[in-house]
Amino acid sequence: MDPKGAKALIDNVTHLREAEVLEQVRYLLRQKEDPMVILETCAKGMVEVGKRYERGDYFISSLIVGGEIFRQVSEIVQPEVKEGLVASETGTILLGTVQGDIHDLGKNLFGLLAKCHGFTVYDLGVDVSAETFCQKAVELKPNIIGLSCLLRTAYDSMKAIVEQIKVYPGISHRSVIIRASLYEIPDFNEQIGADYWSTSAMSGVYLCKEIMAGQNSLQMRFQ
Repeated sequence: MDPKGAKALIDNVTHLREAEVLEQVRYLLRQKEDPMVILETCAKGMVEVGKRYERGDYFISSLIVGGEIFRQVSEIVQPEVKEGLVASETGTILLGTVQGDIHDLGKNLFGLLAKCHGFTVYDLGVDVSAETFCQKAVELKPNIIGLSCLLRTAYDSMKAIVEQIKVYPGISHRSVIIRASLYEIPDFNEQIGADYWSTSAMSGVYLCKEIMAGQNSLQMRFQ
């Protein structure tokens, strides 16, 4: 996708112009643009929506509209995703927003993008307790456990969940924090106790792919 077209698509998503976004997505698909590039470009627009919400420029209604736009984009794009990308199993991810937080925008973005990259995603929803995460991890045996959190007030809950995952009988999986909050906290993953962390949906998917590729000694933070 040329830079001008990408910027226009990001701007349309950012400003919640539903009709323009869907029209441009269909046009790009007719022009044989890579459907994954289209989806990832729209995700960048959704990140901007989240930032505006954090600043107080957008309200919860705008997040809902943005999520609906992205859902429609994903429905249009997913059938066009290259067969080779979705035909092979990349891995399994158990995903949820931690207890004390009901925000799901970042979680849903990550889940959609992960599915398009070949992952099977089990989404537990929002306000998920440590016990639920652990019980489902034992039942489903995911490769990766993803925790999403937007509210700073729920960080203690996230820490408690990671601690319980580490000692819960029958779980021997790495946990990945898919962090929707835009606040930067030094040594965040060390404080929480997670193996890895990410501040955006797309970088989280790339991180999960690297983990599944066997690079378990990787120590990096995605901005």
